[in-house]
Amino acid sequence: MKVYTKNGDTGKTALLDKRVSKSNLRIEVNGQIDELLVQLAFLIEDIKTQDETLYSNLKIVYKNLFIITSMIANSNDLYNFSIKETDIKKLEHDIDEMTKELPKLKHFIYYTGNQTAMLCHQARAKVRTVERHVVKLYEEEPVHHHILIYLNRLSDYLYTLARFININSGNEEDRLKI
Repeated sequence: MKVYTKNGDTGKTALLDKRVSKSNLRIEVNGQIDELLVQLAFLIEDIKTQDETLYSNLKIVYKNLFIITSMIANSNDLYNFSIKETDIKKLEHDIDEMTKELPKLKHFIYYTGNQTAMLCHQARAKVRTVERHVVKLYEEEPVHHHILIYLNRLSDYLYTLARFININSGNEEDRLKI
């Protein structure tokens, strides 16, 4: 099987149910998620040998982001892809568990620390970009509300994970003084 199909040579590509312009907002959202998946893959590879639980949790997030791309590409709801309430609750539970081990957050902090923490912050910032694009799509077309909630929690999860990694590796948080 060849990698190239030549089907996109005229500026069109496929959602699950129709062909659209490569400038279509659903294609843009999925392109942004694709960039996030690459950044998340760097984090997953970095954390693989450090913490088995965090590695497993991030692999679940990775899988859920692929489900979200399928949901976005499923513009006419022909297929049964979904992010469930339990997926959101899992992120919330993991945030709560990590937060128990962290100093109370009373100030803004600089995005500093070790490489793994910085990869968390990089992925978190990309989640926010994805979220802005999904909100724009949500304002124009039907998009399952759980996608918005999941992305919002995911940025919180990655922020908390960066703090958790830094504190557990002995890095003090550098407070932003305004």
